Amino acid sequence: MIDPNIATDLILHLLKRITDYDFTHYSLPVLQRRIDAFIKKHSLTGYSDLFVKLLEGDEGLAQKLIQSLTITYSMFFRDPEYFERLHFSVIPKISVHAKIKVWSLGCATGEEMYSLACLFKINQVLERTQLIGTDINEVALERARQGSYALERLDELEHQFKVMKLDRRYSLIDAIDVTDQSFSFNQKMRKQCQFTKHNIVSGGSLGLMHLVSCRNLLIYLHRDEQLRIIQDLLIPSVAPGGYLLLGSAESIDLEFELSNMKKVANGVNIYQIPQ
Repeated sequence: MIDPNIATDLILHLLKRITDYDFTHYSLPVLQRRIDAFIKKHSLTGYSDLFVKLLEGDEGLAQKLIQSLTITYSMFFRDPEYFERLHFSVIPKISVHAKIKVWSLGCATGEEMYSLACLFKINQVLERTQLIGTDINEVALERARQGSYALERLDELEHQFKVMKLDRRYSLIDAIDVTDQSFSFNQKMRKQCQFTKHNIVSGGSLGLMHLVSCRNLLIYLHRDEQLRIIQDLLIPSVAPGGYLLLGSAESIDLEFELSNMKKVANGVNIYQIPQ
């Protein structure tokens, strides 16, 4: 029986060869769990069966595997303390710019992007804010562009918004439209949100941003790759005086000399780039 690590490595390199997706820098245990689930779901006999079908050119199976390997989980106002800090400490600072640019990497189906847009809206600067969400998963991106979600998730949106210690006069009622089965962010909200495909491993910078958010994405990559991306992609994409957000389990304190970078507050990995 072939070793699972070797089998996974072979499958990833084959995917890289036959598609433009490179998962070879991702954490092996995470991908193995997803491949195991994929094999079971599609009634394959094992790693060898999957490898042979990919080698024979089953493009449909390859695309399904890619969708299974990419991370699409998200929620509105995930980790509310981040959004609190953005509201009180970050947005007032970057609102001095005539045009505010925001980049959310690994945006999945758009929950973080629309959560950010809601914050800029209640701060009355949404109309001069350009929000760009990127992800490797094209199916997730299309859902994000639609900005429409199951009606039961409206409770999640409202609950997470209320958890934050914001002025109670703020409301999201004029940001959404509700039907019998779903709710969606209205045209004014969606107009400011752009979604496009981008691979964090191989893609370049989209230019200087006032706010760059890359939360809960780096943890799926090898440590060396995490550091390379932080150093070569994320930090250079933040404009002087701008901010970089990393997930609660992602920190750069130990890897870089950060005497010239300011951590905004304890408990949240939000860093300000010096002017």
